[in-house]
Amino acid sequence: MRLTPRAANTQKTESPSHRNVPSRIAAKRVRDLEKELGAAYAELSKFEETKSALLAHVSESCRAAKITHTTVDINALLKKIAQHAQGLLTTSHVSLRLCLDNRACTMQGDESLLSVACTQLLKNAILFNNPDGDIAVSTRRSEGGIQISFLDTGIGIPRELHEKIFSSFFQVADHMTRTVGGLGLGLALARRIFEAHGGGVWVDDSGKNGSEFIIDLPADGR
Repeated sequence: MRLTPRAANTQKTESPSHRNVPSRIAAKRVRDLEKELGAAYAELSKFEETKSALLAHVSESCRAAKITHTTVDINALLKKIAQHAQGLLTTSHVSLRLCLDNRACTMQGDESLLSVACTQLLKNAILFNNPDGDIAVSTRRSEGGIQISFLDTGIGIPRELHEKIFSSFFQVADHMTRTVGGLGLGLALARRIFEAHGGGVWVDDSGKNGSEFIIDLPADGR
């Protein structure tokens, strides 16, 4: 069949430029995505540098030469921390008991840094606890020093993670942290603070429900 001139004029022919439109759109989307990924990677790199710088700063601040040594009453410090945590305890529906040794639990150290470290342990015990859970914070004075215990009835920590949780930026499985958040710095910083004071912290492995963090610190007149 022959097309009349008029019919031929009305017959549309797709030009090469029109045929390439989908390809150009796809290519633009790829370039835009690459830019977005590049920007996200740059921000992530800055974030990692910031975290590393923060940890390095705190580590340096925790060196013995940097610590302001004063007499610290550990029992009084724990009472103060417990008072400050009342709001979080209430909203989390968790109860706290203080079982403090009647004997003097004093040491030489930086009260501000020790408060930061103990607050982190109490905060973890609250946030990783179960609704209507309990926390017992206790002290015990011995000839060797002062021992502090944070015992909770929470979700517990797998034995294979007892040491890893003190690593910088380490976080336990997502199902355990997705409602809590954080950078995985708290326990790493707490350990460095305690070690800078000549002590240490670890997770007890006695088979109790929940978790127990134990801190050993040198006492005055030991």
